[in-house]
Amino acid sequence: MLFKYALLLCFVLPLNAVLAADNMAGAGLSFDTYSVDDPNGSTSQSSDISPFHLFYFSKINRDSRWYAEFYKTDFKLAAGVNTIGQKVETSALVLGYQQRFVFTKWLKPWAGFGVVTAKDTITARHTIDSDGYLDQTYSDRAITSFSAVVNGTIELELNKKFNFGLRGQYLHSFDNSIQGFSAGAMLLYKF
Repeated sequence: MLFKYALLLCFVLPLNAVLAADNMAGAGLSFDTYSVDDPNGSTSQSSDISPFHLFYFSKINRDSRWYAEFYKTDFKLAAGVNTIGQKVETSALVLGYQQRFVFTKWLKPWAGFGVVTAKDTITARHTIDSDGYLDQTYSDRAITSFSAVVNGTIELELNKKFNFGLRGQYLHSFDNSIQGFSAGAMLLYKF
């Protein structure tokens, strides 16, 4: 239910800036390294490409902006003797704020923070014994999770309508959910 309200905020929040200049929307992909804070034990990390990210940026003033991001990703964590293996699928909505820092004419990175609400489906939870055979299974989990994110973005103006950006971020879970690092690229259309 809360995920639906957060998704609604994704569209309501930028309404005040729709008529303002310097709005951008686009898509991107990322390379992620994630783990899961599992209530039944430790997990390994997984590195994978997440090909589905949608972005919306709305400037508040010249050097600050609101943003919304929607992404879907899935990955598998390997099982071990002391680690719980699992398959993870998530759909998440990020709402945040970024501030631009001007160092030179060409170096003007954005840094910011945000809150994340996600619908996580975690299945195939299990451990294996020292011979590699199934040792213990755990019930599947379907949760709505809440996290915080800090990020940084560098953008290059390709022309008057398009920007290309590189971004990095750290996701920290407030509950038993996904956390880790992400680095990616995005193509943004200015309107």
